[in-house]
Amino acid sequence: MRTLPRIALISTLTLAAGPAFADGLLFAPVPLAIQAARSGISLGAARLSQNFAETSNGATLDTETGSIGGYTLGVGTQWNYLGLHANYSDFKGNDTYNGALQDLQTGALTPYQDASGNRMLDWSVQADLGFSPAPGLAVMPDVFAGRHIWYRSAGGVGGYEEDYYNDYQGIGLDIAYTAGSLVLSGSYQSGTTSGAYMDSYLGSGARFNLGSHSWQQAAVSLTWVPSLRWKVFASYTETRFGYGQSAPQPIQVNGSTYTFFEPDSTTREGVFSVGVRVF
Repeated sequence: MRTLPRIALISTLTLAAGPAFADGLLFAPVPLAIQAARSGISLGAARLSQNFAETSNGATLDTETGSIGGYTLGVGTQWNYLGLHANYSDFKGNDTYNGALQDLQTGALTPYQDASGNRMLDWSVQADLGFSPAPGLAVMPDVFAGRHIWYRSAGGVGGYEEDYYNDYQGIGLDIAYTAGSLVLSGSYQSGTTSGAYMDSYLGSGARFNLGSHSWQQAAVSLTWVPSLRWKVFASYTETRFGYGQSAPQPIQVNGSTYTFFEPDSTTREGVFSVGVRVF
């Protein structure tokens, strides 16, 4: 027998999701195996590959590439139609800076390569409304918001620290298919960065406000669901975003004042993760 609270919940989902849930009958709920694969507390060992490039007038000024290790954490629940998820990642290590040293007196550039220390943090939240249009299949449109932090420490000659911060938000689509105890899923999310800035600790230091940029992420994952209580997963995620050029800022270095700006930049990050999800 349907109770009044259940009828009210179904009505709410119908209004939120539109025709997909008309009368609560058009599409079935997300299959139980997919609900299990997307629910619980997860911990993963991960590796991040970075490709960062600064550009000006179409020319590449410098790059930073390499891979660093870290971990991922997640907590979430996927119900019949609604899903709520939160994720966190932490990576730390050295990669390779390939650019130039600039003489502040003459402006002359000298090609230069060295190790660069990094720590990258991300956390995000996501809500989806899912349904099953065919047996074993789930379609889950979502909305998301997150924050990215990059602590960047350039070593060697002329080394200094600069830290990048930005928020991001947008919409996406997850599609999953279950065959027995295996769940294969893919997702694509698209949005923009916002509130981006970079704190430079060169000389007297300065804060550079950076322009907004597009943000995209694509991911695939395979989850083994031997029981509703624990699962094993492997995933690969690629994220692309950028920063717009900042306004010039004065910085004092060794008693003299110079004007600097942060150029346009693009970032591509690939993360491979394996781990377990419980409860």
